[in-house]
Amino acid sequence: AIIKTIRAVIAYIQRKAKKMHNKVVEYVMMCLQCFMWCLEKIMKFINKHAYIITAIYGHSFCKSARKAFWLLLRNILRVA
Repeated sequence: AIIKTIRAVIAYIQRKAKKMHNKVVEYVMMCLQCFMWCLEKIMKFINKHAYIITAIYGHSFCKSARKAFWLLLRNILRVA
């Protein structure tokens, strides 16, 4: 929810920059929007796998999220 809120704020600033014809701010906001989209997808992936690890092994969510993160890093070429 935090990432979606940040993306909404960035979209708002992006619309304002477009109305003011400020190309530099508009470009920076597009880059930030892309970065936040990628971050949101990564967090969803880690969350999904953290819940799976929690269900299988019974670890706490934080420990499972850490294990899911390292699982992602170890298999980065398979995921990409």
